[in-house]
Parts: sequence; structure tokens; C-alpha cells
Amino acid sequence: MLLLLNQQDPTWKERLADKVSQSLLKPFDESILQFLHELSKTILRDKTMRLYPELMAMAHWLRPVHLKEIQQQYARLEKADTILLPRGVVLHFAPSNVDTIFIYSWVLSMLVGNINIVRLSQNRGPQIEVLLSLLQRLLEKDEYAAIKSRTVIVSYDHNEAITAYLSSLCQMRVIWGGDETVKRIRSIPLPPAATEMVFADRFSCAALSAEAVLELEDKPLQELLRNFYNDAFWFDQLACSSPKLVCWVGAKEERIVAAKDKFWRGLQQIIPENSPLKIPAVGIKRMTAAYHYATLPAALQASVSGTELPARVQIARLEPEMREMHCGAGLFLELHAGSLSELAEQLTLKDQTLTVFGFAKTELVQFVRSAPRRSVDRIVPIGQALDFSPVWDGYNLLQYFSREVAVNVL
Repeated sequence: MLLLLNQQDPTWKERLADKVSQSLLKPFDESILQFLHELSKTILRDKTMRLYPELMAMAHWLRPVHLKEIQQQYARLEKADTILLPRGVVLHFAPSNVDTIFIYSWVLSMLVGNINIVRLSQNRGPQIEVLLSLLQRLLEKDEYAAIKSRTVIVSYDHNEAITAYLSSLCQMRVIWGGDETVKRIRSIPLPPAATEMVFADRFSCAALSAEAVLELEDKPLQELLRNFYNDAFWFDQLACSSPKLVCWVGAKEERIVAAKDKFWRGLQQIIPENSPLKIPAVGIKRMTAAYHYATLPAALQASVSGTELPARVQIARLEPEMREMHCGAGLFLELHAGSLSELAEQLTLKDQTLTVFGFAKTELVQFVRSAPRRSVDRIVPIGQALDFSPVWDGYNLLQYFSREVAVNVL
């Protein structure tokens, strides 16, 4: 399943050539749907998988009822005079900080019929090893031979020659990673007819209505806190869609202060003692970053108690450098605003997801329309920051993974 590439192995190009020479499957082929159903079912029924919440979330995403919704979205893309077909070979570069993201990219590309090459970092987390082992077992079954023969997952040290060779095989390249990783891979040419999608560093925020938080009884408050915890603390707050800035919206400063106190006190109580973010080294990293923020001209107040989790820094405005220096690890910038429009004025194309609580949809539509420049690509309720969608970072992946054939004949 996992092909370790190195230039001393004389056979790796031959093994890849066998994969990329396969015919393309039909979009939403029954064998693909059956394979994904079994993958989902196997994870959800295995109690040991509960150690890996990101794999459990992925398994829920892969349930047949959700894949049916995705198939319906795909069907709506086809028009009377247009046929959608697979692009061919898609090369995916998975990020090292949120390595399970590759499964969504791979699945959507596979669903529309493409052959897939996935490059995984050599610095993989334990959840990826568990997932690879499971995929290996499933793909050994005869009924999934068509998928196995059209999928290759590779891993290798940074090697421009190997990346260039893989790029020469593809019709589409998908790059997930930091800005420097994206620049480095994009410098390697593609075949003339190939295209690419890039998912570079992004920054995300949460916006909460102070009045809505203050009105919460204990049970709905606990639900909000758990949802925020999942958004922020999975992947150690390093996912692009994990909130790193919390904007408190309210007409009165004292009401904002009261809402913040209620929210953060409650959050501290639900953070488990064995959280990876409570490791001393991570706490020192968080504290150091918070004090660095506190030295900036836009910083107003730091709420830091040693290595205690979380750390917070209230700011007067969101400056570009604040996005670049964020370390994750349970550190939150805080902004007070009289309205959502005050937040909109400070967002840029670097910002991806806005998770919200306590706002009507009409307010959010007005927020999007009033933004002075391109900013967020998605707005979802708190608790759905990490829910992957076929529309991501402004791309409709189902459409980008497909090619359109026009049939303009009467």
C-alpha cells in the first residue's frame, strides 16, 4: 500500500507506470461506494479507533447517506450539453500538520473516477499508520482490486527529482502545505495540459455574540464549549480552519467582558488532563508566543498564567504579522467589536473559515457582502470548523477533479 520511494530502487518507476496506465473508472462506480462504506463501517465499529477522533469524524463523513449527498451535488454540475469525466491521474501532496486531510482529497478524486497518487510526509502521526494498515487490509480483497490498481500512496525524503517525475505523470496536482512548501512544489513544472490546486497557509477566526453567550443555560453552554474545543484543539490548533482569533461582538464592553469570563472559565473545566497541549514543553511554547504578542503595538492585554491552558491576548486590531507568528498550542487572540462589520474590515485573503455563534443568517450574508476585499471562504457554526466539504478554500473539488466535455450537437 505504502510505496517508499528512493532512487536506489530500480523498480519504483515501473510499479508506478502500472498504476497510471489503468483505465479510468466511472464516476461514483459501485465498487468505490462499496469500498468507502466498508471503510467507514470498519472504523465506526472498532472501539480502539475512538483514540483517534479525526478518524472517527472521517468515518462519519464517509457514511453512505453523506456520499449520496455528494453524488447529488456532482449530478447538479452536469448540464444538458456538458458531460463530466475524470481528469486522469491526480497527484496529492498531503500536509504534515493535518495529515488525515489527504483522505478527503483522495476520496473526492476517486469518487469522480481518477487514478490517484498520494505523497505522505515521513513525519506521520500514529493515526495515519493505523489508517494505512486498515486500507492495506481492505484493498487486499478481490472486490476492491480496481481501486487498489488505481491508487498508490508514496513516501520519500524531500527529493526534487522524484517530485518532478511524479508531477510529469499527472493531469492535476493538489498541494496541501505551508506557503514555502507550496512555492517549492509549484516551481516544479507540470505537463502543458495539466493543472493544479493549492491549499496554502490560512488563518481562521470565531465570532461569538456576547449577549447570546450570556443567555445560555448550562446544558447549551456545555454543548457550545465542547464544539469550540473540538474546533480548536484537534490537530493542536494547527489546522487552517481551527480558530486562532476569537471576536466578541456586543454593544456594551461590560457585557463582552462578562461573556468572555463565562466562556473561558467553562472551557478550562472541560479540557482533559491528558491533553497534548498540557505537556510542559507545549505550555512554554504557548506562553512564550503569548508574551511575544503582548509586545506588539496592537496588543491590549495578555491573559497568561504561566503555562496554563488556554493563553489569550486581547488586541485592538488584527495585523498581518499576527497571523504569521501564531503557533497554535491553545493560544487565542481576542478582539472586541460592536458589530460583525468591524471584523470584516480586518480580514484578508489569508483568512479561511469563520465559525459563528449567536448570529442570524441575514447578518452573516450582510457580513460577507460588506467585506471590503476577498476574505473568508466559508462560514459555519462553531463545532463544524473541521467538517470537510467538497467546496473548500473557494474550490469546488468535484468540479476541479473533473473535466467537462461539451457536446453541442443538435
